[in-house]
Amino acid sequence: PIERVEDFGEWVHRFHASLAALPEQQRRNTALQMLLILLHGNHVVQAPEPTLASFAPTDRFEAAVRAAHIGAEGVVPHVTPEIIIKYVTDLKLLGLL
Repeated sequence: PIERVEDFGEWVHRFHASLAALPEQQRRNTALQMLLILLHGNHVVQAPEPTLASFAPTDRFEAAVRAAHIGAEGVVPHVTPEIIIKYVTDLKLLGLL
């Protein structure tokens, strides 16, 4: 099941444990090594500040959404619970979960 984990430290702990528990072939294709560097280095891992905008320019992405007629009136759709369920279902069908 999908659940929201409010505490960032708990989320990092669960994420690490889940990645480490994967079979070797899948584990090699994850962000586990980067996470281990952050956790065991001199880095302080803390929750990022929430943002209301993108870190990168989105003009090309928004233009592609409009050109593909995705979403209402070419507006980039929001991530909804239904789309998350679809993504998880697709990942299961691909054998990735």
